[in-house]
Amino acid sequence: MVFDLRGRGLDLTDERSPDRIQVSEGKVAVAGVTYAFRVDRYGRGIALTATSSPLPARPTLEVGSIAPDFAFTDLAGGAHRLSAFRGRVVLMVFWATWCGPCRAEAPAIAEAYQRFKDQGFVVIGLNPNDPIADVQSFIDQFKVAGLTAQEPLNGTVHRLYRVAGWPGHFLIGRGGRIVASEIAAARLKA
Repeated sequence: MVFDLRGRGLDLTDERSPDRIQVSEGKVAVAGVTYAFRVDRYGRGIALTATSSPLPARPTLEVGSIAPDFAFTDLAGGAHRLSAFRGRVVLMVFWATWCGPCRAEAPAIAEAYQRFKDQGFVVIGLNPNDPIADVQSFIDQFKVAGLTAQEPLNGTVHRLYRVAGWPGHFLIGRGGRIVASEIAAARLKA
């Protein structure tokens, strides 16, 4: 669902626009008022109901903006925050073991990590709760290094970064700003 919240017109092609609201979110802030919304069962209209609980500001995911911070626990049980990696280049990859495009790009991600890790390059992979044995098999098969965390598609980080499918990418520069998103695997070799 897309609302013209910024008054720029509707861009239906920008999957990560702050104007794009997933129906599952169920709330939208318009002109400082938070509304719960519901789509009719035929998808022809929506009903807005003002609520008393305000929505927090929605982070922008535009190139040049600060990457929204989050906490995560890797598969080994280590606790991390994205902001703790400032000063390093971070590639965030949202992936699944059964995702064909994820499998196709995994060798390029592994190669990029090996090539740039000594220069401070970090890969953080977010997997949607595939069975641990499958995740470990994927990591071993493709020699994908870095930190891997798990959370469902409707989890906090997936919602924060508005990920609707896999693979999804964000390249974050040393200063914590988003440098690129939706990176083609071929570009990782550059």
